Amino acid sequence: MDTNTKELIQSVCMKCNPSSIVDTLRKWGRLSEDQLQSIFSGQSGKATKVKRTQSVLRLVLNPEEVELSTEIAGDLELSYIQLHPKKKLWKVFKLIGTRSDFKQDPRVMRSRLIREVQSKWKDGFIYGNMGYYCGAVWLRIHFDTSKRTRKNSLQKAGYNPNNSVFLLHFQGSPYLIISRTRVKETTLLTESLTKVFYADKLSYLQLSDRHLLSLANIALNKNFESSTVQKFKDLDGCENPLLHNDRKRKQADDIFEGDENIVDLNVAEKRERLMQVDHKFGSGSQPTLEKIEYKFSIGFHSGQEVTNLSSDCKTQVEIKGPSVLNGLKQLANRGFMTFPLPKHLTSVQSQQRNNFTIVSSRAKGNKD
Repeated sequence: MDTNTKELIQSVCMKCNPSSIVDTLRKWGRLSEDQLQSIFSGQSGKATKVKRTQSVLRLVLNPEEVELSTEIAGDLELSYIQLHPKKKLWKVFKLIGTRSDFKQDPRVMRSRLIREVQSKWKDGFIYGNMGYYCGAVWLRIHFDTSKRTRKNSLQKAGYNPNNSVFLLHFQGSPYLIISRTRVKETTLLTESLTKVFYADKLSYLQLSDRHLLSLANIALNKNFESSTVQKFKDLDGCENPLLHNDRKRKQADDIFEGDENIVDLNVAEKRERLMQVDHKFGSGSQPTLEKIEYKFSIGFHSGQEVTNLSSDCKTQVEIKGPSVLNGLKQLANRGFMTFPLPKHLTSVQSQQRNNFTIVSSRAKGNKD
């Protein structure tokens, strides 16, 4: 086993807690059930992460087993991200100009993507892994910065988890969800994916989050089979603990029940408000997004003449929380928002984005 492979396995195992390391290794599929159970048998059950990692390395370094290649070790990292997608920030892209019925074998897609990326990547080698999970095709592209010297010897670079990029694709859909990476690698990947899918371009939808299920729901629900998105529910069980504590929304009549001696004079107004909120947001639970970003470019207004000052005032506002859309809906239900509700607060799902630019009529540019 080369150094890079060993470092990769160490990196993944050190990220896992006791409850997830066996699940990750089981999904990897390179160790038997007896070997997996031996990691926690005896004194190793109370071992530190370092000792558990050493136990895993002893198992995979067994001389009786087939020596692990870099590609096989890469499957372990892909398995870890599939089970722990919230470890990454994901961005949604859309293929423009590709045929709506275009499909290709995922193995062919993987090999073509590796060739395309390698032809453009001059700083080392490209490794790729492919797997199926929750109804999607997952790919791992690793940018290895090892180089060959003039004497044709290999100058090895240490394993860097930040050099791995992950993407998933629902076959038959125009959407790709890609983990955030550096600008250079992002540009290289988008150019290569455009060729692999025979598209005109790959466009970023200004939609990003750590909650992969919500991104898939927003991107696919209106344009793809809902049964495919439902396969993400198994993933969501461990990635979105908020759902387990989510209380059912009270009916409008229940909200106003209380002391019979108290008369609420605004019952009709509150019911009308709830109806409007449900019409805009929908009656069900909202996608679990952790952030919505607004960039404002508005005209500057002053009662006095101001010189040497731009007529446009620009600012940026971020709304953050465990579930931003559910929070906004609750604020609207309680009347803390101006009615009619602003479009940029209620159109996240319909516009498939959580990054908006608000431009006034006096400011230059297009209004989103």
